[in-house]
Amino acid sequence: MRHTILIALLSGFCSILFAGSDTANLFSVQASGDASGSVHEQPVTFDFSMHGESARQAWTIMVYMDGDNNLEHFALKDLNEMEKGLGKSVNIIVLLDRADRYDRSEGDWKDARVYHLRHDEDLNTIHSEIIAQPGELNMGEGKVLESFVSAAIQSFPADHYALIMWDHGGGWITHALDDKAPGAPKGSDYLTLPELSTAIRHSLSATGVKRLDMIGFDMCLMAELETASQIADLAEVMVASEALEPDDGWPYDTVIPEFSIPGKTIRKIAPVMVEAYHRYYREHGIAATTLSAYDLRYADAVRQSFDRVLQKLMTDVEQHGALLTRALFYAEAYQDRMDELPKGDSAISSVDMMDTLNRIRANSDPFKADKAYRQLQSDMEHFVLASQTGTAYRRSRGVSIYAPVSARQFNARYTQTRFGAASQWNSLLHRLYRYQQRQSKPVVTDLHLVDVRGGKVHPATMAKSFSTNAFQYTVEGKNILWVDAFNGRVSPDGKQYYIFDQSTIVDTTSKKSSWRTIGNEPYPLPHYTDGVNRDLVQYNGFHYVVSNGTHRAIGTTRIRFESPFITVPILYEHPDTGKQRGVIYFDDQTLAAERVVLYIPQPNSSLFLPRHITPKPDAKITPLIETITTGQDKTDYAPSQTLQWHQGLYLTLALATPGRQFVGWGCRRSGCNRIADSIHLICRKTVNSTPT
Repeated sequence: MRHTILIALLSGFCSILFAGSDTANLFSVQASGDASGSVHEQPVTFDFSMHGESARQAWTIMVYMDGDNNLEHFALKDLNEMEKGLGKSVNIIVLLDRADRYDRSEGDWKDARVYHLRHDEDLNTIHSEIIAQPGELNMGEGKVLESFVSAAIQSFPADHYALIMWDHGGGWITHALDDKAPGAPKGSDYLTLPELSTAIRHSLSATGVKRLDMIGFDMCLMAELETASQIADLAEVMVASEALEPDDGWPYDTVIPEFSIPGKTIRKIAPVMVEAYHRYYREHGIAATTLSAYDLRYADAVRQSFDRVLQKLMTDVEQHGALLTRALFYAEAYQDRMDELPKGDSAISSVDMMDTLNRIRANSDPFKADKAYRQLQSDMEHFVLASQTGTAYRRSRGVSIYAPVSARQFNARYTQTRFGAASQWNSLLHRLYRYQQRQSKPVVTDLHLVDVRGGKVHPATMAKSFSTNAFQYTVEGKNILWVDAFNGRVSPDGKQYYIFDQSTIVDTTSKKSSWRTIGNEPYPLPHYTDGVNRDLVQYNGFHYVVSNGTHRAIGTTRIRFESPFITVPILYEHPDTGKQRGVIYFDDQTLAAERVVLYIPQPNSSLFLPRHITPKPDAKITPLIETITTGQDKTDYAPSQTLQWHQGLYLTLALATPGRQFVGWGCRRSGCNRIADSIHLICRKTVNSTPT
């Protein structure tokens, strides 16, 4: 069920306003980055000779497992799964760095160890041989990765080699985050794509191995074309996810046995890994998953075909700038695009590449790049060996790309990647940004309460629930990117606006269908008429609240264009994680919580990495209410009442409380460069309301 009240724009990574206990009482429910990488090279040399000479095996799998962060528990869990899945003719060498506060098991050691895995069925205790104890390591330092891979290849010869990178991931911007990194200038560190490729290239050169058979990323957001391009000459196959990975990551006890099947090549193993991953999460009822396998021999061909499409598109930027911007903004994305607007160049800004192009193609008349596009499709069929998605990402096609919507979001370090330096994508983005900067800002010129009876519009001063009340509005401008509406409550002193609901308004006065198709698949983009957009939106007089079956709390609900979810910003608190900002995704049909994503601040950085968690029953959930202070062009957050997760949360409806309510409309042109543009309140109106 969709909420029929259409509501508003504001969101983002803003400071949290703790308004005290009075805030929770006010909203009681009625009974009805910087990511520059390390600059310090930590000298480290691994010596595995103490274990004795190793016979040549079919496979040596090297696992670079950085658990020196809030994923420590899952590192230990996955290592146990690897032990269980280990079969004949396979060596698994794991470099595991632990944290000092997230998991107390296994003797609660806190530094780094190297394990030569041994098979066992015990999923609770590690039984493998420790072959090195190098002390505390900086896993965000490329020299550590280089030394580990070199030593593992030299000491454990095999016919085939695979490297699995295990940790947090943030696309091309960052991965392998180490919270306690000796030698790092500020005590924490991470790897960048150039550091990753340099380390692997040096280790292959030192050992005489031409290339690895596989590089796998058991990390979030790493299935970008930028990643594949960076390592295209270093491995045969890449396995990675476009979207966030749940905390459980890969199901190693079912993935690892594939490597023991005699004669099975990595191009046959990798698709089975993809299937095993999605089967595991389907069985656990998690729909927000993606995983793909790639034949890296075709990575450069895909980049070149993509460039030929871009060259055609660049000739039409002036004519189709609004279309291109809308395609970037509304494409299948792996973080909320509206949430990313205020985050500047620390935004992940990762979208599905083919979904973006399909929206451009479907909504262009004519599409001048059709021949180049068809060649790209053909190259993609060779490049993507296997790709599966959960129902939450049905538009994902296997390969994502960095796509900041405006110049303010673009991270200048992007050109340090191989793809960012070589592809035409960077040129197209900056040509589009120059177009955007020449656009004027749209305005809301009218907003008032009316009563619609008998097909006629009458003035009104009092809004009633389940009535014929509506809001009439007029939005004027050119190349409008989005129009949002919102409603909520006014504080007693009239200085604060508390937003209860937000939603995208699609296709205003034009009523013209923009749901164009390719084959049978629609690729919609909201359409707003250049000039005057005037329409009515019904007022229902109720809003969603969050419930655990016993207690309820108000939070700001957001309904985004084409999204199957209703989201609510929260504070999540549990001893395993501490207190973190996050978002709950509620299924828009069942209204049950489908997943919880936390945003983890990275030390010494403006970057917040998303993490898909499974909430604990005793976790405390505090829905957040977005607030606007009169005369200020920014949002804050006020905490509502705190609920325990128990068996899960869901949304239910509550009537609006009598008193002063407010409604507002916001709109944005195609492209802007200041936070104020992103959250500008064009018009707002307070009304009295009463339930019927």
